[in-house]
Amino acid sequence: MYFWDYSQWDTPRSPNVRPEELARQAIAEHWAAADREVAVALALALLHDPDVQGGDIDIRVQSGVAILEGRVTSEDVKEAALRRARVTDGVRDVCDLLTVPRRRRSWWRS
Repeated sequence: MYFWDYSQWDTPRSPNVRPEELARQAIAEHWAAADREVAVALALALLHDPDVQGGDIDIRVQSGVAILEGRVTSEDVKEAALRRARVTDGVRDVCDLLTVPRRRRSWWRS
């Protein structure tokens, strides 16, 4: 009785994998690495920017598009974060999902 290990046939180095699939995987890995680098650079830029203080900002980068999501304390902080993201190297566009909490007004004041 013979046992054939077929698991190696579906690996990327296998001749059974189409060249288009190998190219697609290489491009995806390249974009993922580039997006990680841009996300780290943007996070450091926001961390060291004195105008961007107060708030909780989540950063994601997908194909060069920076997605900023979370809550910030004021409109000024929001604009400063968006401005910093736009000038960061590697960012092609910025998606603004930042929210500023509304001030509550007392029910006895108009």
